[in-house]
Amino acid sequence: GMCVQTAFQRIGIGESLLRYVMNMYPTNQNRYTVLRTQNPSMKKCFDTAVGGLSYPNEERLPRDILEVGMTIANQLGDRGYDQDTLISRGAYQGSLYGADLVPVNERTYTKVFDRINRNNGDAVFCIWQSPLT
Repeated sequence: GMCVQTAFQRIGIGESLLRYVMNMYPTNQNRYTVLRTQNPSMKKCFDTAVGGLSYPNEERLPRDILEVGMTIANQLGDRGYDQDTLISRGAYQGSLYGADLVPVNERTYTKVFDRINRNNGDAVFCIWQSPLT
C-alpha cells in the first residue's frame, strides 16, 4: 500500500511511486497490473501512470479482465469481491482515510466510486491490460 500526505498530494508523487514500482515489473513480463483502492484520485493517478484508462470504466468488462480480477481476489482471500463490477465489499475494516476525499469530477470515476461505501471498507479493483508487445 501507499499513502501520500495531504500536503504533498497533486504534485505527481503518487504517479511517480506507481511508475517506480511498475518499472520493477516490465509489461513485457506482466500483461496485467492491478490496484485495489477506495480513492478515485488514486485510480486516476494509476490511469495516468499506466498511460490509459483502467477497468472498470464505461466499457463492458472483457472476459480476461474478469478472470484477472477473480484470480487476484482469490489470492487475497477477498470473499466480498464482485467479479461483475470489480468492487470488493468490506475489503478493509472501514475507510482508510481520516477525512473526505477530494472528488474527481469526471463521469468515468464518479460512476465507479459512487457505488462503494468507504465506511464499510469497500474498494475497487482497477485493472490495466498492457498492450501486446
